[in-house]
Amino acid sequence: MPKSNLTIGADPEFFLYSQTHDRIVPSCGLLGGTKEEPMALGRRGYFVQEDNVMAEYNIPPCPTGDKFGSCITKGRDLVLAHARERSGDDSLVAFRGTYAELSPDMLQHPGAMRFGCSPDFDAYQMGQPCPPIDPDRLTGNNGVLRFAGGHVHLGYNLPEIPPQVVAMFCDLMLGAYAIAYGLDRQGPRRQRYGTPGRYRPTPYGIEYRTLGNHWTLDTHSAIVIGRRALMTLRFLQNANKETIREMYMETPWTALREAIQSESESDCLKILEGATERMLAEQAA
Repeated sequence: MPKSNLTIGADPEFFLYSQTHDRIVPSCGLLGGTKEEPMALGRRGYFVQEDNVMAEYNIPPCPTGDKFGSCITKGRDLVLAHARERSGDDSLVAFRGTYAELSPDMLQHPGAMRFGCSPDFDAYQMGQPCPPIDPDRLTGNNGVLRFAGGHVHLGYNLPEIPPQVVAMFCDLMLGAYAIAYGLDRQGPRRQRYGTPGRYRPTPYGIEYRTLGNHWTLDTHSAIVIGRRALMTLRFLQNANKETIREMYMETPWTALREAIQSESESDCLKILEGATERMLAEQAA
């Protein structure tokens, strides 16, 4: 299969923040677009939707990490322009946070109590569904918690590799890397939506759902995540079965899972040592 058949995409979420009013602005009732019918943003492949109180957007599938990074930034800029026009608030920006605590008066719109119904799956439990999140338990110290993710969509054709194995390799090459290099501090999201090995199977591959949205707010970070996602897919596509099996067997998955769950930079970095070099060396051979 040619490398051009490998693609990466994303549906980042972020909170709208009004600099003028110094507060989060819920997206529900403002942006338009739903998961069933996202709203086109005037550029091919870019769409926006209201996801609870967050703004969520889709980018077109990308063949390179550089293109991926530029599309992440372009999509966010399109959403902000759309939100400013609709709200009349030119000070709206993307809130730099994976979670926010909102007061009850900010959750009056019905959309603020609407949560996704599609289950996530746990790669470390052989692809069993993750326990559902109880909306009634999303309380923080100063309000009601809401979370923003940075899900990566991986497009490939690897019929011999189970989707949970692809998700585990994403933990190794994306999840651990993002923590080791300061790109994924999630706070209370980690215990809910940011657990290790969290994914959904898709017709084109998988949606890797462990990452928060921090990396999506910076073009360079998005490029790095995109490059590493493609590096992972190329390894799984091009390495011989024995090499993939050896790397799978040699990876300390239990320690990796614990390092991601605890967001330990040192443990993630230790596990990463050699893994990246091995993938690069395999692709250069």
